[in-house]
Amino acid sequence: MRISHEWIYQSIHADKHSGGDPHRSLRCQKGRGKRYGSYDRRGIIPERVSMDER
Repeated sequence: MRISHEWIYQSIHADKHSGGDPHRSLRCQKGRGKRYGSYDRRGIIPERVSMDER
């Protein structure tokens, strides 16, 4: 029988919201936090020429 990691975390998440506590036995009990002070650099082209300047 094969079980995906996504299914495991979905079932733990659903059980947590219904009052269970198997999430306490996970390795990392904290949720992910937002990274403050940084911004997304994807899609930024260095030294690009705008449409108005072409």
